[in-house]
Amino acid sequence: MWNNLWVTPGLMKSLVASFHSPWVRAYYDIGNHVKYGVTSEQWIGALGALIAKCHVKDFLLNPDGHGGKFVDIRDGSVDWPSVRKALDRIGYNGWMAIEGSGGLSLTEKSQRLDLILAGK
Repeated sequence: MWNNLWVTPGLMKSLVASFHSPWVRAYYDIGNHVKYGVTSEQWIGALGALIAKCHVKDFLLNPDGHGGKFVDIRDGSVDWPSVRKALDRIGYNGWMAIEGSGGLSLTEKSQRLDLILAGK
């Protein structure tokens, strides 16, 4: 979330878990949290079974680690093989929707997502 509501996974987990309901879960956006300095794998590990769906998006950090920009999936700072391992560790097998990557053809988006799902 880019409005600084959840800058650490613990804050997001606490809010979602506070409802004590199987109907309230997290829609985790993999690329949105890169700028906060906590890896996507750490977010996934912290949220665990609370994740209901994932947005697949990438963000390229500037070389100094401050700021950056959204880029096509697999072109940014997200460590996709580690993300895949983290999703496996929590037993996630739900939906993954690509957000962004508008410059890519549908075929290229699909191929890149297949690589992510394969842990590459």
